[in-house]
Amino acid sequence: MYTFSSEGIILKRADFGEADRLITIFTKNKGKILSLAKGIRRIGSRRAGNVELLNKVKLFFAQSKSLPILTEAESVQTYKNIKKDLKKVGYAYYLTELVDQFFHDREENYKTFDLLSEALDNLDQIDNTRTENIVRVFELKILSLAGYRPQIHTCIKCNKPLEPGGNLFSADLGGVLCESCGRQSPLARPISTEAVKVMRFMQEKPLSEVAKLNVSKNLGEELKNHLKFYLEFILERELVSADFAERVKKLEIVDRPQ
Repeated sequence: MYTFSSEGIILKRADFGEADRLITIFTKNKGKILSLAKGIRRIGSRRAGNVELLNKVKLFFAQSKSLPILTEAESVQTYKNIKKDLKKVGYAYYLTELVDQFFHDREENYKTFDLLSEALDNLDQIDNTRTENIVRVFELKILSLAGYRPQIHTCIKCNKPLEPGGNLFSADLGGVLCESCGRQSPLARPISTEAVKVMRFMQEKPLSEVAKLNVSKNLGEELKNHLKFYLEFILERELVSADFAERVKKLEIVDRPQ
């Protein structure tokens, strides 16, 4: 029987039969794979704690005629700081949902694995005031890796350099329109000059550098709304984890001492 190993991040799990579990993993070597972990729900299973959601794990498989069978798992990173913070949990689930939705099974993509790994590493360590920076830059970089990089340096329609003010973001065309071209696009939404500048910075700079940005509350909301609309337009579905993260954020605001 063919065997293989890879480092991977646990995206999803689902119970299967009486004691087994189907586990969706984004691996470094083979992209997203669905594997079967036999007997993992039995009391005393040595692998159970290693394949919790979000864990980065060294995995060993035996390839059956259908699904790869998970034979061993060794934890590399469990992201304890994320898992004890409900807000960070919501954001982490959102990042894994984006990876799961954008990539098909067995699409090898080292860059996506490295991006998700780096984002979770930063989310685990960073102060809660900067967590949304991680989410926004991840959204922009995952769009690029999936082939949907928004055009934000020149007008998506006439290709002329964008001037400050009057620009609009078009989800259906995939980028920013100048004021003149924007009048012809019914789905285009106004986008501020500051939002365009920050999106450019996020596209071009490494995640660790973007995490240090000071983004105002209003600008952060604008960026979130533009990217959420664009992502859901492409995927043709609502992002469940994004809504969960927003509900947690609102609860946090309500409970904060005045």
